[in-house]
Amino acid sequence: MNPRMLFVPDSTARLVLAELDTGASLTQAQLAMRTRRTLGSVCKALQLLICSGYVRQAGARVRRFGVSIGRRQFEFVRTNKALELDDGLPQLDAATMLELAALMGELVRASLEAQRSHA
Repeated sequence: MNPRMLFVPDSTARLVLAELDTGASLTQAQLAMRTRRTLGSVCKALQLLICSGYVRQAGARVRRFGVSIGRRQFEFVRTNKALELDDGLPQLDAATMLELAALMGELVRASLEAQRSHA
């Protein structure tokens, strides 16, 4: 998963972080149910968050008598590392439709002039 996904508000990584910010230790399946995302996308988000230092593995959940049936369910918790939302890029205002139309017109005119000069 791309580390820039941490800056997208609706990304799986941000949703997983929001769930873990509640202070609970949750398994991958519980995170998938709470975020309404697939297990695969939650797994990739957890890999990114662990590598980035925002989440750590807390331990494994076992069954009633201390035995694990099937795959062990690992729990994940949030670390104390704060999420840095500033990616170092300047914040730009959104262009209006008229500005975009003018920009496209300039690009088309420049392209036509370049074709005429080469012909």
